[in-house]
Amino acid sequence: MKSFRIFSAVVAVLFSFIFSTGLSAAIDSQAPVVKLRTSCQEGSITLDNCFTTMADLLNWTYGTRLPSASLPLFVDIGPGSFGGFTCNASGYITLRGAGRHNTVLGPTVVGLIGGGPGCTQLSFQDLSIVNNNGFAFQWNGSGSASHVNVELTGTIAAWWDITYANRSQHYWWNAVLNSTSNSGQSTFQVYGSVHRFYGGEVNLTAVGNGAQAVYVGNAGVPGELQMYGSAIRSKANPEATLSVLRGVQVDHGQAFHLHGGSIGVDATAAGNPNVSAEGIKGLTEIDDDGIPISTSTVHVLEAAYVLKPKGTGTASRVLGLAPGFQASVPFLWGNGPTPPTIISQKGADMFIETDCSSVGCQTAGAETHLLVYNGSCSGSGGPWFDVVTGACR
Repeated sequence: MKSFRIFSAVVAVLFSFIFSTGLSAAIDSQAPVVKLRTSCQEGSITLDNCFTTMADLLNWTYGTRLPSASLPLFVDIGPGSFGGFTCNASGYITLRGAGRHNTVLGPTVVGLIGGGPGCTQLSFQDLSIVNNNGFAFQWNGSGSASHVNVELTGTIAAWWDITYANRSQHYWWNAVLNSTSNSGQSTFQVYGSVHRFYGGEVNLTAVGNGAQAVYVGNAGVPGELQMYGSAIRSKANPEATLSVLRGVQVDHGQAFHLHGGSIGVDATAAGNPNVSAEGIKGLTEIDDDGIPISTSTVHVLEAAYVLKPKGTGTASRVLGLAPGFQASVPFLWGNGPTPPTIISQKGADMFIETDCSSVGCQTAGAETHLLVYNGSCSGSGGPWFDVVTGACR
């Protein structure tokens, strides 16, 4: 009897240990919600449906769980740093972190290089994705995703995508994209996909020539980036070797829209003595009759500009766009005694000069005259046409 009591006590202690330490925790193969934590231990409890590495989570997701439209997967990610997310097919996964800078994922890649089935209905929320040696996020091929309250930071680019056949589609809310891009690279690189970007910002600190914050490139299919209430900023890294710094570039057949936002280009910190600052650059083609035409669609309405070249570098608000229905970039610089020294598109810029006389704005007076940008006007008056006098300033 004594030995039985001892055995019973041992069993009781063992069961108490199992339940108190959570060793009974398990992974449900069809769990709709799982956790990613730096530790699955909360006090004396081991959490069910919990993973401690992104690799283990992905192995289970694609080897066992197999998310689908009828059985999507939600991943609740706690504070900490984790590996990069990958998706080669299917999709239907939501990753929600504990807040930007609290939850940090590594370099993330979606889709297969060269094409293949896309990942659809992915969602990234309340987290950061960081790559200190390259691209933060790469998206290959088709599919769709939403990006809510996320921050992407890469040394080459924050975002890069390419379309092989069907265009991927993306929605962004309150997102921040950062990069320290080298020559020819960009923070936000779009090649043939479709984006809707609301209330966010794109930041470039350029360390090489020919970089821009936003690049809508040609992948053989028409891509489109629409931004609303967002800021685009390019600045030169101190002592960077630059001759040109740009905010946005739009290639042939591509479309860029910015409504209610700002474009700032500041080249003053560059190492070169003379650096040009360009707001938007489109690419112009020559048709069979030798006439320049623009296949870039650029609509920028109700946006502000800050363009700061260095030395004798020029400030160009809009370059390379053939005037017409594809280019809608009107801007009023404001009012004052001297119009800005800029390069722009004919008829796109206006300025109210406040110290004109009845015969023109180069004669002192008290009248106000409306000036319209016209590159055909030359001489000391600058590229401005005075609509009151009907002549170049």
